[in-house]
Amino acid sequence: MVVLRTSRTVTNVFSLDGFIHDFVTFDSIPAVARGGFTETVVRLRPMVLGNVAHVLVLYEAHVTGSPRPPQQGVDSFHLVRREGHWSIVSITNEVLEPERPLPAELQP
Repeated sequence: MVVLRTSRTVTNVFSLDGFIHDFVTFDSIPAVARGGFTETVVRLRPMVLGNVAHVLVLYEAHVTGSPRPPQQGVDSFHLVRREGHWSIVSITNEVLEPERPLPAELQP
């Protein structure tokens, strides 16, 4: 399951096909198609207990050439280890705003 903030006010739940379609649509936005998009990991906080893990990831996302500053957000990954390999069970995402500040777990 992938749950992503797709704008400052909208969160969507995606199937695999829906996530791929959304990414292709995003990639076709003229500014993104022209200059690209970067997402940089700033910090991460893993918690592993046996065969399950939860990882919080603070990132900065930016459309290259955009006058807007990078947008910070938090990805939350849930994983399970099966047969010696980690698999993603779910990904959820939230962007940081004044009413949704950086959680204490990701503070420096």
